[in-house]
Amino acid sequence: MVCARIALGNTSGALVGGYLFRRLTRQSLSFSRVRDVAGLITAALAGPIAAASAGSAALFLARVQAWSSFWSAWRIWWLGDAMGILIVTPLFLAGREISGFFKWPRGIELLAVLIGLVGTCSAIFGPTALAARDDVLAFVVFPFVIWAAIRFRLAGAALATFLIAAIAVWGTAAGYGAFVKHNPLHNAVLLQVFIAVTSVTGLILAAVVTERVRTEEQMSEQAELLDLANDAIFVRTLDDEITYWNHGAERLYGWNRDEVLGKQSQGKAVVS
Repeated sequence: MVCARIALGNTSGALVGGYLFRRLTRQSLSFSRVRDVAGLITAALAGPIAAASAGSAALFLARVQAWSSFWSAWRIWWLGDAMGILIVTPLFLAGREISGFFKWPRGIELLAVLIGLVGTCSAIFGPTALAARDDVLAFVVFPFVIWAAIRFRLAGAALATFLIAAIAVWGTAAGYGAFVKHNPLHNAVLLQVFIAVTSVTGLILAAVVTERVRTEEQMSEQAELLDLANDAIFVRTLDDEITYWNHGAERLYGWNRDEVLGKQSQGKAVVS
């Protein structure tokens, strides 16, 4: 009976999370927009509520733990499921993209990121007890997350977060690292919050970079179309500074693009 209640709660949580994710992201699975990442975060926070509630209630109704620990168990259950969604979902959706990075020459850079990340995480969460001196040292892994997100976008951020979570959980469970100074419940919460911050940071940064690259590509395509026009077209700011000058304008006014970009325009005249 306990297993059935837990299974029902987990299924309900998955259905709620999936529904929210599809509704908020409009069925986009590429995480190429900040909106997609926000949808995943919302699903990760809301979906596990049903699973944590049903699971914790089932355990306590079966007298597995005292009722005084209900909210502690609920919090750990909810955070654990939320972290699982934030880590596994992007990694699963970016699986094909990740496999494409292991090719020359990008594979060398990705390998360098992963080796540096694994080495740093091993030093922080391994038996060296480097981070035991200060909890803040756990965030030394952030430069690698930023590197992976900027250069490899969603795939890089997802892979980096997965490795960090795996090594951090292993080290904390073995009694090493930054999150072993307190009682087990407090340590688990700190670890889950650390993984959440790492994952959300990487995903949002990857989405921002992807949106910026896509905007630049669209602007480049529009500029190419304007260059094909026979009419003279140029763009200037409110201060009359020229920011775009097509081929038609070059033919009409006699100045090439390099000569006028960034200069002040006054009617048809360009002031040097």
